[in-house]
Amino acid sequence: MLHPVSENSGLSVQGVNFQLSFQTMEIIELENFMFNTCTSFSKSVLFGSRGSYNFWGIQVKFHSRLKNNSRLESNIEKISQISSFAVGCLQSAVFQLGFQIPTHIFVQGISSALARKLFTEKISRVDICATHYISKTSFLSLADKDWKEAIINLAGPMGNNTFSICKLLTVAALKNYLPSSVSIALAGGSIVWMSSELIRSFVSVYKADQGYFDKIARLGHRHLQLATGALLAQTALGAFIAIKALQ
Repeated sequence: MLHPVSENSGLSVQGVNFQLSFQTMEIIELENFMFNTCTSFSKSVLFGSRGSYNFWGIQVKFHSRLKNNSRLESNIEKISQISSFAVGCLQSAVFQLGFQIPTHIFVQGISSALARKLFTEKISRVDICATHYISKTSFLSLADKDWKEAIINLAGPMGNNTFSICKLLTVAALKNYLPSSVSIALAGGSIVWMSSELIRSFVSVYKADQGYFDKIARLGHRHLQLATGALLAQTALGAFIAIKALQ
């Protein structure tokens, strides 16, 4: 049996259509936002492009330059002493992408920040200047200076080494499928970064430059010995995997 359609029912249909259109617009806007965010983050983490992001409450900013940073000025001065050509090469997009420099610096900074959030439930801020190979994780030291602070500072270098080891494992697993140039770039970058973390740990303690290992050294010799042992063991594991990956 047919029933006449009332005006009220017509209005309800129009309301449903309007609601569906509004929801569709929201979905499209969300998709555009996600696409733009992913594109921006990819440019930052691959090429060091400027950008600001939030990871589990941790604010991460990529800068073209960090102001009032003595470590940054020292890095620039040392590189400039080599030659202006060296500065241009080290800061080029090809070199940045080839050795995954922004990605490694991001992993190092976010690892320390995540460790702090895990152990203290406090939020840090990570500032990254990939073109000058430096990250700065801003947080206050713990009042009691216990093992938590040592682990938080060790998390940066070890997080970076873990990322390097993951790349080496990827090369080892896919070496029959990856082009040789890609395998060399991934493996070479990993070896360089693991070596760099080891060297920087000793330099940080020697120069007392407020780096990760300098902060660990200030906690006591026992903290420094165990942290150094952990980093050496991880580096040795990475070297073993690198040999297997390049065979």
